[in-house]
Amino acid sequence: MIGGLLPLLVSIIAPLKFMVLSQYLFSILFLAFSAYISAIAGGSSVGKAILRICFWGTAAMLMTASVGCLFSGKIS
Repeated sequence: MIGGLLPLLVSIIAPLKFMVLSQYLFSILFLAFSAYISAIAGGSSVGKAILRICFWGTAAMLMTASVGCLFSGKIS
């Protein structure tokens, strides 16, 4: 529940013209921060954790956007 709060704040604050880019960049930033914290807490490699979480987060966002474009018929 708390994890979605920061992207929600970005959507409230960011200008509509740059919404897609702002949401992506800030989501990746928040994912990287979460990966950093979890790697430190778990004692694993910080670089690998950030790379893995950001890669799969980007893949998930691309798949979600693709499904949205498929059903809406437009690309933003």
